[in-house]
Amino acid sequence: MALESERTRESFSYYQQAALDNHIRSQVGVGLSYRDAKGVKKNMVKAYAWLLSSLTK
Repeated sequence: MALESERTRESFSYYQQAALDNHIRSQVGVGLSYRDAKGVKKNMVKAYAWLLSSLTK
């Protein structure tokens, strides 16, 4: 449980840094946050689906 919490914090810090850099990098950071924090294929599919839908708007 502690490892998951650590990964979540680390993932969020990467997302936060990307958000400060620019909008596209922040969207990619969300996908990476899903992958690193959850590590479940189903969540990766959701993250990439969200990323693709947000890039095509």
